[in-house]
Amino acid sequence: MMPKKYKVLRNDCIILFFVILAMLMRYISFDNVFYRSTADVIRPLIYIGMIFLWRESIKRRIFIKSVRFYITSITSLMIFWMILRTMRAIFFDDYFIRRMLWYSYYIPMLFIPLLGLFFGIYLGKSERHKPPEYLKVLWIPAFILCILVLTNDIHQAVFSFGSNKIWTSKDYKYETMYFVVLFFNIIYPVLTLSIIMKKSKLPNKKILILPNIAMFTLIIYIIIYVVNVGQLWIIRDVTVKICLFIMIIIESCIRSGLIQSNDNYEELFNACSVPMKILNEDYETVYNTKADMYIEKKYIKEAIKEPILLNRNIKVNAMPINAGYMVWLDNLSKMNLLLDKLNILKGQLLEKNILLKAEIELEKRKSRVEEKNKIIEKIMSENIPSLAKMNNILENNASLGIEVLKRLCILGAYVKRRCNLLLLSYDNENISSKELEYCIRESMDSISRCNINCNFTSECNEHISIKHVIVLYDLFENVVECMLSTFSDFNVNIFIKNDNLYLSMKLVYNMGNIPLKEYINQVLNNEKFKDMGGVYALDYIENEVHITMCMLK
Repeated sequence: MMPKKYKVLRNDCIILFFVILAMLMRYISFDNVFYRSTADVIRPLIYIGMIFLWRESIKRRIFIKSVRFYITSITSLMIFWMILRTMRAIFFDDYFIRRMLWYSYYIPMLFIPLLGLFFGIYLGKSERHKPPEYLKVLWIPAFILCILVLTNDIHQAVFSFGSNKIWTSKDYKYETMYFVVLFFNIIYPVLTLSIIMKKSKLPNKKILILPNIAMFTLIIYIIIYVVNVGQLWIIRDVTVKICLFIMIIIESCIRSGLIQSNDNYEELFNACSVPMKILNEDYETVYNTKADMYIEKKYIKEAIKEPILLNRNIKVNAMPINAGYMVWLDNLSKMNLLLDKLNILKGQLLEKNILLKAEIELEKRKSRVEEKNKIIEKIMSENIPSLAKMNNILENNASLGIEVLKRLCILGAYVKRRCNLLLLSYDNENISSKELEYCIRESMDSISRCNINCNFTSECNEHISIKHVIVLYDLFENVVECMLSTFSDFNVNIFIKNDNLYLSMKLVYNMGNIPLKEYINQVLNNEKFKDMGGVYALDYIENEVHITMCMLK
């Protein structure tokens, strides 16, 4: 395979040969009319074909869309310029048409430098970069000057023909606006080159010599052309020479690296240590990196569809590119090593997670046991007086008679219902008033077994504080235990009035058995009841004692 530098040298020699051939056709005089006419046709075709082929190579080599657009636009204007020149020189004898074609030269002459400035500004920017809006102002002078040149016959502000009857490009003078046009033709290329050089980050500034020489030579050529020193033969054919200089300037910028291109695959691959290669359409290697690799064709075809694994640590990637394929290998060994470490760490974390879950579950069980123990301890401590009473009754009555069992039954019902209220108090601050109803109803059932007529009614179904329920039930039990042996009828009513909870009791006594008011007051005198805003009323009506307890909200 031919090295890149020899390919470039070969192509440059071919281009130089055709340029010299075209110039010889321009400067050698042919006596034969046929030969001269043939040379006049072939010469522009050589230049146009050369510019066209160079344009196609630009489209292939320049990968930044905005820069590629501006350079290809410049080449299109160059081709347009060459066509105008050919038409003017060969196909038209009419002076007006030839003059209009001559004026039209200034369309590419004005817009090529402007497009060059734009592509210089775009260099180094991303494809999504939008140029500042103020740059659009640069189009205005170009369009104005272009219109002035095209309408020169009207005002002669660019070229003047004096009193000549026939206006031709052979007899004219430059006017003020021509030098304005010339100024823009010089200043834009200078600005373009300075911008490119400023944006260049290349450490070797020697490679900038060729673009500078080409640019300065073009400027000197334009000055000589304007001054028209001695009608030198070398300044003739200005269109061709300016186009060639433009091609040299842009191509030198590409080769020096000022304009990024994809020409440097060989250097890139020689310096790259990543296993990578570029194949042609027959799957033959065109470029290869230092890290040489061999992959069978069948694996490459599979990798083009989707990446495949040769083994655990090697992944083959491939993708189609222009006129071939790109193939590279990914070394997954480091990633797999990390994955192995992560899997080990994952296993360790899973084990720790299982242990933590077991510890948490153990703590939960322990907490539940402790909570249950606290509840049991509280229930036991809260019911110690009642249990002590039951124990005294059993100790003082060796033979358990019916009356003793009835009293134990009343105390047992109270202890049972109170334990239930204590359990409810751990999860609830407020409970349904039905719970108080259940407590009193069960106690009334036990009291009725002591030959006491009992009547219980409830007129509420609200949510009330459980602390109020416990205190009211305690007072109810105190009244029952202290006066059980003396009353014959017992009526109880629960109701709510003005959002306050009431417990009303009526005890009916046989005459002579009515307890003293001081005794009842002593029974009802409860500190917890008072602290919670509880009040009571005590009334005697004949042989009836009316007790009304109220928990104020």
